[in-house]
Amino acid sequence: MYTNRFLALSILTVIFFGHCKQASPPGEPDISAVADTTPVVPAKVEFKVLVDKLRLRDKPSLQGGIIDIIPEGTILEYLHDSTDFEETITLRGTSFTKPWYKVAYPRLDTAGWLFGGAVSKVITNQTVANSVLKPGRLVHKLENADIMNLSQILKIELPRNNYLFSGFYEYRQNDQGGRILDGSFRIATEYIQDATNEEIKMSLEGRYEGGKKDGAFVYKFEYPDAMYTTTIYYEKESDHCLWGSVIGTGTDQPVSYREENPESCTLNYLNAKAGIFTWE
Repeated sequence: MYTNRFLALSILTVIFFGHCKQASPPGEPDISAVADTTPVVPAKVEFKVLVDKLRLRDKPSLQGGIIDIIPEGTILEYLHDSTDFEETITLRGTSFTKPWYKVAYPRLDTAGWLFGGAVSKVITNQTVANSVLKPGRLVHKLENADIMNLSQILKIELPRNNYLFSGFYEYRQNDQGGRILDGSFRIATEYIQDATNEEIKMSLEGRYEGGKKDGAFVYKFEYPDAMYTTTIYYEKESDHCLWGSVIGTGTDQPVSYREENPESCTLNYLNAKAGIFTWE
């Protein structure tokens, strides 16, 4: 009998004090029942348009109405909305299978859809600075890589012809699983020049550090009887180029040109100033 009374009293005590612990003081809301409704704000993401005269559409389809024609190089903010399907579309002679992305278009105070194969994600200084690079470089080998992909990866201007490249680039992963160019790279291709029907070997090599161009980017064009080397030297931790030069050997008239703080950090600008071919 005593045991049963003690057990009953113990149960009542637990219930009483448990109730008192959960109850809120008079006049105050019961915060234990309030859910955290603070909205999660996604990180800002921007896309760069990689093809000229890209159509911004009101629906994610080639049948969508055209809102405007977007020039190459335009930066647009991604609205964190994409299709759950992919579509195959040919751009500059290369087929891409990508989803559609919704972007803000402030010029007309509206939004629209762009095909994913025609844009690339912009990696800003803030994105790199706020991410932690994991130790150790990794190497990605390239085999028959197309111009469009390399332009996106290396963040450099390449010609629009459908050349295929082999080579490699070094990178490190950040804490978000993304790839940040870090280390050296080299790409190479061979092609036939239409005007002279000559076989040309071309290569480009350089270096990145933490996603930024670092030092000399060297373009080489090897003809059957001549060699042209164009060098663009970038300031460390910046995409600003300090100087550019063009050297031509094996030609009737040797080429030698150099420009400090060039107006444009591009191969074709320097070649044109040196009075030689532009890479189309």
